[in-house]
Formats: sequence, C-alpha cells, structure tokens
Amino acid sequence: MTLYKRLAVLLVLILISGMVLQKVSNPVLSGDGIEYLGMSQSLLNHLSPDLRRQDYLDLLNGQGLSAQNSQFVRRLGWTAGDQSQGRFGYFETKSGKYYPLHFWIYSLANVAGLAICLLFKMDSSNSFLITNFIVLLLAITCIIRSKRYHADEKSLLLILAVLCGSSFYLNWTGPEVFTLSLLTMGGVFFGDRRYLLSALVLAVAAQQNPPVGFACLACMGFALPFAWANRKDFALLSMMALKALVIGFILVLSPAFYYLNYGVTSLIVQSGQSARAYISLNRLISFIFDLNQGAIVGMPGLFLGLLVAVSYFAVKGKYAAFPVRKILALLLLYAVLVVPCLSTLNFNSGSNQFARYALWTAVPLGFALVELYRLLPVRWRVATTGSLVGAQVWLFLSLGSCFVGGGYLELSAYAKWMLRHVPSHYSPDPEIFSERGLGRDGNLRSDNTYYYVSRGHVMRVLYNERAGALWFPSCPQLAATHRGEAHVDRGWVYISPLHGQCASAMAAGMHAVRRDLTGDVAPALENATFSKIWPACKLPSTTGSDAVSCTRQAVVGHDKAGYLTFGPYIHLPAGGYEMTIHYLSQGADNSGAWDILAGTNVEIDKGDFVSTDEKQGTVRKVFTVPGNMDNQFYQFRTFFNGEGKLTTVDVGLKMIQPDKINQ
Repeated sequence: MTLYKRLAVLLVLILISGMVLQKVSNPVLSGDGIEYLGMSQSLLNHLSPDLRRQDYLDLLNGQGLSAQNSQFVRRLGWTAGDQSQGRFGYFETKSGKYYPLHFWIYSLANVAGLAICLLFKMDSSNSFLITNFIVLLLAITCIIRSKRYHADEKSLLLILAVLCGSSFYLNWTGPEVFTLSLLTMGGVFFGDRRYLLSALVLAVAAQQNPPVGFACLACMGFALPFAWANRKDFALLSMMALKALVIGFILVLSPAFYYLNYGVTSLIVQSGQSARAYISLNRLISFIFDLNQGAIVGMPGLFLGLLVAVSYFAVKGKYAAFPVRKILALLLLYAVLVVPCLSTLNFNSGSNQFARYALWTAVPLGFALVELYRLLPVRWRVATTGSLVGAQVWLFLSLGSCFVGGGYLELSAYAKWMLRHVPSHYSPDPEIFSERGLGRDGNLRSDNTYYYVSRGHVMRVLYNERAGALWFPSCPQLAATHRGEAHVDRGWVYISPLHGQCASAMAAGMHAVRRDLTGDVAPALENATFSKIWPACKLPSTTGSDAVSCTRQAVVGHDKAGYLTFGPYIHLPAGGYEMTIHYLSQGADNSGAWDILAGTNVEIDKGDFVSTDEKQGTVRKVFTVPGNMDNQFYQFRTFFNGEGKLTTVDVGLKMIQPDKINQ
C-alpha cells in the first residue's frame, strides 16, 4: 500500500473516531438545522419537501431524540396547530404548501442518514453526522483515484480535506461539509480534465450555496475547446450536449423552484436576509482575519502553508517559476465565492470555532497551495506540510484555552487580549463586536453606544454617527479627545479613549448605553418632580423576548434563566427615590427576583416576585442614595429563574422628599 493510501486510511480512522465521540453527545440542532431536518423527514415520508403535520409529529416522536433537540423540533409545532410557535423559517405558497428559506438538495442527500437513525433508534440529528461523513469519504476517494496528482500531492489534499476545518463541522446540522466535499471533488475532476463531471458536481453544490454556480459555469467553459476540437464527432458532441443540459437543469433548479412557488428566485434575498449593501471591505477583512470567526482562526495551517510555499519563490528568487496565472485564477475563484457571503444580514451567525462559510470557500486556497507545492523541492515540501499539520494540531490542542467558549456569542481569548492591550488596532465588524461582547444575538442597534471595559477603564467604544454625535454621558470628554478612530460599515465608528481618560465602575467586559434610556441625571434634591418610566422592551436583557405592549416575557422550557431586564445605568445624586416594577407572574411561587444595584456590585436592596396568576403586580421600594455613592450608575434588574412564566411590564423611578423616605 502506497504512503498516501495509508494516510487516507489513517485519516478515515480519525474521522470514524471523531464520529463515535460526537455521537456520544449527539449533534445539537441549531440555526437552519431544523429546516434541513424537517425537509429530510418530509422527503422520507412523501418524496416532497413541503412540511406537513405528520412530518412534524414523526420528528417529535422519533426514538432517541434528546430533550434539547426535542425542544428545537417543537418550533415546527405550528403545523399541528400550536399558535405559540411562528413559522420558523417556512413560507406558505399560494397552493397552501410550506417550504423553507433554504433549498432541499442537502436534505435529499440526508434522507438515507435519517432512515438509518430511525432504523437504529438514534437521535435524528445524527443523520447529518452520517451524511457529512459519507460525502467527505467520497471526496477522499476521489482524491485517491485522481490521475493528475502525485502521491505526496494527494497526501496534502487529504490533509487539507480532513484537518483544515471539516473536523469542526462534521457534526454540524447544515451543508458546510457537504459543500466543502463537493467543491473538493469538483477541483479534483477539473485537475483530471473531466470538466463536465466537475461542473455537474459543482452544480449540485450550488443548490445550497449559489456562489458555487460561477465555478460550475467556468468548468463548462473549459469544456468548449475540447468540443470544438471534436466538432466532427457527432456522437461525442451529442453526449456532451446532453450532459450540458443536465448540468444546466440542475444549476437552475433552485431559482426555478422558488420562482414557480413564490414568484421570486431567492427567498433569502426577498426576505431581506441578504443584500448587496452589506458587502464591504471591512467585512472581507473580518471574513478572513477576524480573531473570533475569521478563516485564519479555523485553518491557520492553510495560511501558514501558503506563506511558507510563497516564501520559497521569494527567498530563492524563483519568480519566473511562480505559477502566476493559476494562482490568480484560484484567488479570483476564492473572491467569487467569498464576496456573496458578505451580503448576509446575519454576519455573526451560528458557527463552530470559525465562520461556517469560511470553511467551504477556502477550497480554492487549498488547491492554490497544491499548485505551489508541486513546484517545491523536497525540503520545502516537508517544511510546508510540517507547518500546515503543526498549526492545525496546535489549534486542536489549544482549543480549551483559546477558542472554546460561548460559540458565536462570546469574544475569543485573542480578541479580548487585543481589546485589553491594543484596542485601537482591533475594529471588527460591528455585529461581531456587539453580539459577541454582550453575549446576545440580534443586539446591534444604531441608537446604542457599545463600550468594552478592562481594569476599570473604557478601552474601545463603538457608536453610529448616522444616529447623531457620540453620546457617552459617563465620559463627556471622549467626544473631543480620543485615538484609534476607525470608520467601518454603515456609519459605525470605533474610537478609544486616551489612556486613563475614561474610568468606569462597570464590570470588565462589554456594555451598551442607549440614547433614550441612559445617562439621565436626576435633578437637584430640592426638586422632587423627577420621574421616569422605562418600558421593559427598551431595556437590555439576557433572556426572554419582547411581547405585546412593549413588555418582555420569559417562559419555562423556552427561555433560560437570566436577567429579563437590567439597566438603565442611570446616574443618581444623593437623595431619596422610589422604584416601581410592574410585572406578571404565573405557574410558580417564585419565578424570579428583583434587585437595586449601584456601580458594579453594591446591592442596595432585593426581593422575590410572588405569583400574580397573570394579573399585573407591582413591586414598590423606597431607597436612599447616600452622599458617598452619588453619581454612580444605578440598575433596577429583574431576574427570571427558569421556572413558570414572568413578564416585566416596565420599571419606574421617581425622586421623593426626605420626609417621605421612611413612610
């Protein structure tokens, strides 16, 4: 057995071991996974991707479904009349059928995996693990059987396919590994000059990720010279024309399907989930180099290998030998795949260690490395392979300390280091900064000012100049004197205070201050007319969702324990005040608690919410701000403990006369 075949066997064994380990905990359904699983069940039941009531019931009653995944599946409960659930990712056609935002090719490939799970009574989410493994195994097989690449080049391709990112997404409930594998197969077929077969595979991949369609068209273009050279062979030309028709049919399948059912070629674009206005240079830089989710975070070995390989031509002066046209063509293909991904509304989306789009779009870079690798002498080949493998192994070994955390809702250790030590040199996409910093999805608002605190000082501030001038009441001098100004997308601007300029009593980490809520300063004590009410939906939170009449609600089984509301970080001079909280509670004797907090951790008072049987209740508390604690940030927080149902209606504050404090 040759070396690369032994390597292939070893890598497959590693994949199988990874599958076994990941199967123990079951893949977790997340994001678009519910759409793909729903379509898989529909296709299995009636060979159509439209979701029906029985499909939902079969999924919900499936053997081995974990409690977490079962809760996720219940989001499809609207098919069975559950009005509390929205049509999660699904849209109704004129004929009354329901299809999701994403196309069904990946779900069709997943049907066999789902059938295996049902047969052996496994959690249905394992179907994606099975499907991803099989399609990656097909890519490995194509690499081994390639006629163009030599043994060591095949070995490099195998390492790239298995170690550079796919291991992170093998158990992902989406088509990332599926697309990666098909792109790899398409690249291998292209290298073997089987252009139409390459185009066929890429056409299938384009159904889930449309930018791949450009690569498909390019492959068909490369087949034209061959067709012209054999123009007198009618039988051959007829066969090529038939293949081209099949490829063309597959290529337009997705837009045609949505046009026939909805009158648009893409539900994703039509629903506002993607727009050209979001494409920017800053997003491109974040896509590749961001310290939280950039491609370099998940596949440092690929970029280090490219650096080593390119260094050979520079160090040795082999400029004439550099394959300029091939590398430029592959870089152009990389750009063609990446740029449409920048148009997504949800740029900081669910991911595993790095952005999931960065996984499959990096395939052209892998083939660029192989093209450089084949021109290197033995020592440089060893250095290139060693740096690639070493960097990826280092990544796996360092996961516990550097990358693993809250997924796409937590700043990485490297990002935190930059914000603590050289904040003016770190300006990520605003969505990344706000959502990961605060740990909440969908948090970016133009009327918010976001600031990162470290060691008692504000280190980095993000605000939107289109919403008005910088508004940061705790440090008014910041607007006039600052450093590290960086204008990024859609009016967002980063600045950093001069060293020691803006001290903060807030805890280390990210905070947000909103123009219409915070920074209020109560008037002088003798003016007892000050009062303010903050609707719950206008206050920040860590759990629950906005409900009717600008309230905020958390329900057991649907929302985690956390602060239903916190803030508003209001400055209070010394004096007497009365805080009121209007709320509704049901189903538990103690569904939550409230407290009054000064600064970062000084608790003024606290108490529990008693059940009101869904009738409005009121918490009223009189408190005093002593002279040594005036002008601190004050919060009036409501906490949901994960039991029953709790709704915060609003939080109020008014100043009272000194003689009424003890009444």
